[in-house]
Amino acid sequence: MTTKIISQELASRIWTAHREIEVGRKLLADIEETIKADRPTPLEPYHRRRRYTLGVPNGQDGHRMLDVSPQLAGCVVLAHLAEKERELKELSIAAKIELGLMAASEKRPDGTSP
Repeated sequence: MTTKIISQELASRIWTAHREIEVGRKLLADIEETIKADRPTPLEPYHRRRRYTLGVPNGQDGHRMLDVSPQLAGCVVLAHLAEKERELKELSIAAKIELGLMAASEKRPDGTSP
């Protein structure tokens, strides 16, 4: 009897989704604590309040917003978490299919057929 394993690519995608969820939850907890404590963000060296930044790196053409409120940052993290949790469910199904534990024709978690 041979041992079945999932592909390296699928394992990597599952690990990445888990990692994003872990980091996102920690970040969300920090943001929620900041909002709950109603304390300002830390001071920069010149005694200006440091706000959250949101960026999209794209080589030298990256874009950043430098004055993002904690509330907006929390919404972005929540949306990212929801997307990664959805992705992880799909990857779990793909892993079961690769392992032969589930037929590709079985229903998805949302009840739809593939």
